[in-house]
Amino acid sequence: MKSLSRICILAVPVLSLLTVARAEIVAGWDVDGVELDEGYSAPYTLAAHTTATHIASASISLSSHVTNTLSADQYGFKIPTEASQTSLAGAISNGHYMAVELTAAEPYGINLGSLEINGYASSTGCDDVAVLSSVDGFSADAAIASATNVAGVTGGWDTDDSGFGAPINLSDPKYSKLKQVTFRFYGWNSTSVAGLTYIRQLSGLDLEFTGTVEEIVPPGLSLIVK
Repeated sequence: MKSLSRICILAVPVLSLLTVARAEIVAGWDVDGVELDEGYSAPYTLAAHTTATHIASASISLSSHVTNTLSADQYGFKIPTEASQTSLAGAISNGHYMAVELTAAEPYGINLGSLEINGYASSTGCDDVAVLSSVDGFSADAAIASATNVAGVTGGWDTDDSGFGAPINLSDPKYSKLKQVTFRFYGWNSTSVAGLTYIRQLSGLDLEFTGTVEEIVPPGLSLIVK
């Protein structure tokens, strides 16, 4: 009985530390009213319009190797005609992307679940787009998702049947307990300096990451709990 009593006493603090994590919007952007040539300057940083508790910062910005879109209700880029690339490898080496950076407050970590976006490319914009992350590395063989033949197609790189096919799954354990992570949206095969590749405005959020944010227990404390 003495051993049983000890087990029961130890179980109480362990159970009290258990919480059920539910997926939520970790960070989200609404490009309604966003016009990058009005009140913005390079690198055209746009903070998330909504974030989960314990997210220290979440923003999207443009690479210095692309130019910004000019119209309202969109966030994106243009590529000079002479700099246009014909492959993801070329887009990576030439810096043709927009980037999202998520940072958790201490001592928390981000557990990602999915990525959703409303994406569009004009008829002379990028005909191919791909999503890469700092977790996998920014190399041509590390794309998380890609979409082809999207120029001029409504919803060409939305995360639905018209683009990527579905929300981009980020539930793999490698996207868990992240203190900081960067995602890049690369584009290539544009045909004009006027070609646009951008996040478009629809109802609700136009770019969002879902998941959870949890406190990262220091190794020493986890040993005590056990």
